[in-house]
Amino acid sequence: MKFMSFLKIRNLLLQRTLRTSKFAYVADIFVNELKFKLQGQNSNIFSSIDNMQAFRNKLIYWKNRISAGDFAVFPTISCFCEESSIEHSIFPNIKALIINHLKNLENEILQYFPEIETDGAQNNWILDPFCENNVDTAELSVDLKEKLFEIAADRTLKARMDSNVGDFWHSVRNEYEDLSNAALTALLPFPSTHLCESAFSALTAIKTKAASILASSL
Repeated sequence: MKFMSFLKIRNLLLQRTLRTSKFAYVADIFVNELKFKLQGQNSNIFSSIDNMQAFRNKLIYWKNRISAGDFAVFPTISCFCEESSIEHSIFPNIKALIINHLKNLENEILQYFPEIETDGAQNNWILDPFCENNVDTAELSVDLKEKLFEIAADRTLKARMDSNVGDFWHSVRNEYEDLSNAALTALLPFPSTHLCESAFSALTAIKTKAASILASSL
């Protein structure tokens, strides 16, 4: 009877430990760093793809480290495992849960960002029109490619190029209208719903404030 009670208590402790380890893992994996990188007025589809590619590379690295039994990539769960003296029998369960979740995350990224599976070299001219390799790989008409060669050789325009790619292509619209339109068309799609959500939040705040002022004046 005592032995059965011992097993029951031990199983409860193992379940509690497994549950707590899940919380520790969630605290490590769900960070706001990536979310903030995907937001902002200057973000575009190219920067978002780059950030998602970087995050995917991190997922692969984390998955390999966890498979090797190294939890150091996740400080919270690593600390918890050390302080709790987790039994070796439960380690495979924790490892399997984490690896499975990392695999699912990677699949989700590829589903929503299939572009990161390709090198996207044909669009690199938008980000850096002054690189000869980017000009060569650009998938443009003969006329537009010739104009791109003109931009690539223009040192005055190169001095105008800053961190905001959209501003640069807008500034050359008078001289290279068709090329500018092609670049801006690729940059135009929203990489996230951040700007829409910000606009709706601002509209709600304005309407609420206006309604409050109107109600107080009546």
